Amino acid sequence: MGKSGDSVLLWEAADPVGTGPAGADTRAGLIVLGAGFGTVRQAPPAQFGRTLSVGVDTAEGRSYADAVALPEQVARFPADAPLAALSFDTDDGLVSYDTLRAHFEREITCR
Repeated sequence: MGKSGDSVLLWEAADPVGTGPAGADTRAGLIVLGAGFGTVRQAPPAQFGRTLSVGVDTAEGRSYADAVALPEQVARFPADAPLAALSFDTDDGLVSYDTLRAHFEREITCR
């Protein structure tokens, strides 16, 4: 895995951390760039670029991919911040963690 077209691999990780709420959230589909995994095949850079192509392969054999443009100011949260207490800026405005998670769970179920 190196260059593919105009893409360069920035971070590759596997094995969601298996204990505590962060591990459960990662296994359920929430990926925090650069964190939450027990095996890191390629360490993340100090800063990600403005546009990312993201690919995920699940333990169940499913694959998901998308290209996303990061906002000018990427949100940063304290390492121990409980995910359920966070809000996220989306195209539909500020939404809670629970609302965002429910949206993605519905989207995955519809596939």
